[in-house]
Amino acid sequence: MYEGQNLELPRGLPKGYYYLHLTIDPNGYYQESDKKNNFNIFRIYIDPAGITRQNE
Repeated sequence: MYEGQNLELPRGLPKGYYYLHLTIDPNGYYQESDKKNNFNIFRIYIDPAGITRQNE
């Protein structure tokens, strides 16, 4: 995700740990020599006070 992008979560989502999986260029529009770095997984904790990224 780029700065300024939003992710809408469903209302009433139970608090707890979740994994956010991001994939860049999933349709292969851009020519690259190495496509193995086009994804990342972040562990996040969601509660009513907000979202915290967990460093792994």
